[in-house]
Amino acid sequence: MKSAILIYYSRTGFTEQYARWLEEMTGCPAVAYKDARKMDLKPYDIVLFASRFRAGYIQKMKWLRKKDRRRKLKAVLATGAAPMGSPEAKREISVSIRDERFGCPVFYLESGIRYEKMARTEKLMMRLFLRLMGEQDNRKYQHSYDNSRREYLQPVMRYLQELDAAEEEKNL
Repeated sequence: MKSAILIYYSRTGFTEQYARWLEEMTGCPAVAYKDARKMDLKPYDIVLFASRFRAGYIQKMKWLRKKDRRRKLKAVLATGAAPMGSPEAKREISVSIRDERFGCPVFYLESGIRYEKMARTEKLMMRLFLRLMGEQDNRKYQHSYDNSRREYLQPVMRYLQELDAAEEEKNL
């Protein structure tokens, strides 16, 4: 793969886990958002971005769009707690994280909830959302769980291999 970098924003650790797995699988360095903010992206031919999907948007995308003036962004990875096949995830993906909106493929990666790492406001918002959805007893949602799987990165890997093959073909 050409010179690539994976920038990730992780609040509770799930996105970082996916970034580390992808780093192992590709050799592409994974750099935390807080460190990447000051970086120059000029030396990189390919930029990958991973962040959590929350409240209808992918966090820190606005920053990346400003930073990526040369349109090097080739894939976005969005992590979220909704199960990959759930109607909620499908609806949110089709409405909020469409490929066309970002100009590159967007991959949804199921993760989970780390309740103990959530900010107080996030916990409150989750409780309010559950009440709006008709959940009276939300104690069952006050526990952490991890559904992230290395296998969920396979579509990303296939895409990166296709991207690599297309680049090789172009150079022949």
